[in-house]
Amino acid sequence: MVILRTKSYIIFQNLPDHLQLAMTSFGKSKNFKCLFSKDTSETLELAEKVFHLLGVFVNSPEINVNDFEKCLSKVGFITSDKIDDIQKENQIEHMQSLLLDHLKELVPDSLKDLSKESFEHICKEFADIDATIDLCDKAPTFERNSLVSCESTGGNLSHYISFEFNSQSTFNGYPAAKDLLSLFREIANQTLGVINSQLASVPIHSRIGLPYSLQPYDVSKNPIKPSYYYPSVSFKCKEHNLLVTFGFLSIGEKLPDVTYEVKKASSLEIF
Repeated sequence: MVILRTKSYIIFQNLPDHLQLAMTSFGKSKNFKCLFSKDTSETLELAEKVFHLLGVFVNSPEINVNDFEKCLSKVGFITSDKIDDIQKENQIEHMQSLLLDHLKELVPDSLKDLSKESFEHICKEFADIDATIDLCDKAPTFERNSLVSCESTGGNLSHYISFEFNSQSTFNGYPAAKDLLSLFREIANQTLGVINSQLASVPIHSRIGLPYSLQPYDVSKNPIKPSYYYPSVSFKCKEHNLLVTFGFLSIGEKLPDVTYEVKKASSLEIF
């Protein structure tokens, strides 16, 4: 069995064969790979070899999380469920739903709050635009034909911000929106700057890369295909036909929690 350093993994313990096949296919569609073990000892051995471990699922009515102490510092989640107690025709759907819920929770609430506050703060202070964003669990229905994305890296952490928007209607009527691609490149840079200033207290010191933009952009053919699975959170601004996504990737350890710093975001100076 070859475990790649450039891929994200979930370990499944004691999973029936038919679900192993289903989860392998599901993981491929979501950009992570699956490993399968027979017992806790094998799970821990696999966890030691994995570079980016999203989580561990155990097919059991209950587990003692302390049994997985060796990998607690690097794993995103450890969970269990007795799949054998669920009707066979519902098992695959149940597993997919369970995993999606856990993947959504990989980004700490503090990072979600910091991301939202930083973006709204920059829009108001830098571009004089009121752009309140709300959590988005499903793909929005409004048309998006443009993309701007920017990444920042430091230590074991990489994170990005991306904007999907409509070139004809997003921020329509605002003076700053005459050149939307340039505007969103600058908002991306400034927003990541605010986030990085807060991460410095963890401490994580990140550098921001050059923004990437694409117009026209087809939402069904995402040109950005990272090697790892990036835990992410999406926000929508329905009023302005805008989808904002923040992705966070921490290699070898859990994503940082910056709860005590979030409130400072609104008072930060523009970079």
